[in-house]
Amino acid sequence: MTDQAAHTSIVIGFRDWGLGRLELCLKALKGAFAGTGYEAIVSDFGSSDAASVQKVAENAGAKYVYTHSDVWARSRALNRGFEVARGDVIMATDADMLFSPGSLAQVATSVRRSPNSAVAIQCRDLPQQYSSETVAEAGFTWEDFETQSRLRPRWGMGGLFATTRRAFASVGGYDERMHTYGGEDLDFAQRCQRSGLRIVWRDDPSVRMYHMWHPPSRAAIETSTVVKEAVDANTQIVKNDPTVLRNTRARNAMVAAPLVSVVIATRDRGEYLRESINSVLAQSVQDFEVVVVNDGSSDDTLEVLDKIGDRRVRVFSQEPKGISAARNLGTDRARGRYIAVHDDDDIMMPTRLERSLNAIRPGVQATFGSWVNFDDVSGELALNVSKKEFEPSTVFNTGAAPGHSTWLLERELIHRVRYDEQLTSAVDHNLAVRLMNAGVKWAHVGRVLFLRRMHSRQVTVSDGDGQKLAAILTNNWYKAQGDSAHRQNQASSGKSAPWPRVPEKDDLEGSVVPYLPDHLAYRHVLVRGTLTEDSALRLSSSRRTEFQYEIRTEVGPVISGTLFRDVPWEDLPQLAASGVSYEVFGGRRIGPNRVSISDAEVRQRERSAILRECLAAIPSSVGSQHVTIAMHRRKFRGTQRFMLGSVSRAGEKPLVITGSLHDDRRDAELAAQEIADSGSALTWVVER
Repeated sequence: MTDQAAHTSIVIGFRDWGLGRLELCLKALKGAFAGTGYEAIVSDFGSSDAASVQKVAENAGAKYVYTHSDVWARSRALNRGFEVARGDVIMATDADMLFSPGSLAQVATSVRRSPNSAVAIQCRDLPQQYSSETVAEAGFTWEDFETQSRLRPRWGMGGLFATTRRAFASVGGYDERMHTYGGEDLDFAQRCQRSGLRIVWRDDPSVRMYHMWHPPSRAAIETSTVVKEAVDANTQIVKNDPTVLRNTRARNAMVAAPLVSVVIATRDRGEYLRESINSVLAQSVQDFEVVVVNDGSSDDTLEVLDKIGDRRVRVFSQEPKGISAARNLGTDRARGRYIAVHDDDDIMMPTRLERSLNAIRPGVQATFGSWVNFDDVSGELALNVSKKEFEPSTVFNTGAAPGHSTWLLERELIHRVRYDEQLTSAVDHNLAVRLMNAGVKWAHVGRVLFLRRMHSRQVTVSDGDGQKLAAILTNNWYKAQGDSAHRQNQASSGKSAPWPRVPEKDDLEGSVVPYLPDHLAYRHVLVRGTLTEDSALRLSSSRRTEFQYEIRTEVGPVISGTLFRDVPWEDLPQLAASGVSYEVFGGRRIGPNRVSISDAEVRQRERSAILRECLAAIPSSVGSQHVTIAMHRRKFRGTQRFMLGSVSRAGEKPLVITGSLHDDRRDAELAAQEIADSGSALTWVVER
């Protein structure tokens, strides 16, 4: 029964699994919680008769949540249920499970007594004579269940997992890359362990879980290539993905606090501040807040902040106290589990937070990465790559610390160690070394995370000597803690420390230039899918909409999108918040209305981006066969053109082979047919 003062929430993932099973499961829950406050949530992920499922759930006093989906995805079903859960303890299970009287009340108590733990129950399988039909007729014969059931190996399919709401949110819930079924619970448990939780298996006569017999689902794996591929993909995630946090692009509705607090300290940088904050708002991860500390600005800083109009931007002002005091205040006001440091004149790359979060591993509390300096007048670029490890040998060998605006670390670490308010320069260097000295493990992300604006008013220019001196003093303090033999050994080992491979180095112009400020670069945006009416209206009313495209295939979904040209930085946050997928490409501005790449190259990038999107819809079962796609491309100015692109798969890597444009629909269709007649396996032609 759903209790208005529920302390525990249990979510049942469901999709056409049998109304009789669901009804029995919900009935058994009432006894399993033994009068304690709980709520049951049935998360229906695409049942064909949703009305009947809802009726069964609500008749039993359960909350009902429906999500439309063409495929079953247990992880997503459970997460949708947890998004509406109210309990401080949460549990996940399936509709074919029966829990013994009082069992779940004990589990909930166990979790509350040890909030840094997660509790699992080992399932017992009932034989064929205990189907939902026979159990409904005979009732819950618990003694017979105990004697007739067979203990399932740990981490078999299905079961029960219980932990606190905060612990669940700290790992991002169940991994939504995993669909169909298989491996979700094991993956979740592994990540709980990596985050520091202790897994407790409850196995005593008073805490029992029994699985009602039904025809096995394993037969679907043996007969369906798609299902088998999904289960195999889930297995690979369990085996090969060592990360802790998942689903970083989704806002976690289970906790009020954001995942990340981006802390910016500013003074008299109003001319750069809006671009800096826009680059945060345009992140692929949207679960964040921006904490801006105004350290006594006398320019238009507060006016700039007032015009941003995003509730996630929180502003705190103080009398001028210096950069360290401002950063400490930002940390004190931050609510996120992690803090990402950002400067008021820099630009975040759009996947900065996502890449930093995904680099968190067991034992790693802080991450850092590479960055690119850009001249604010000429646009000249300089890539900065630090050593792969930040450890004692790094300080002894190079004296360098991680770039400040690449940091992401647990908020509590800065709370404990804090910036030194007696320093006015190199405060980041000092804090990084002290954090390392306190035992914090750092990991390199291996990517460019931000663009550092080089201009005449930055501290590096106005107080470069002071910065260097402060860093030297910090390093000398650290080095003095060991004897000469120790220092020599550390310096020697630091020389052999590896450098990370940074992919952006191979194409610095292509990967970085589109994100330079508007006065240095232009950008085009290819939006995949459908924009909301409001977003499309705002973009198309002020930007030139070049074309829309739509592709219908015999297999797979309709693919559609829109290309917007000359998109300013201020539009990117709106795109990120809309949740659509998009790709940015562009080039430098040499002078007014001039760009550094040809129109032909721009068209080639457009074509490649769209063909990659087509490729994503091609089933992996196609293998290495040749595939042809004909695409109808319609410009808003009335001219129609047709795109023909040939793509193929080579193993796991899809490759774009060629692409061509045709002014006539018939010409495009004939070209497609010619390729098909030459021996290609599949041909898709647009139908309008």
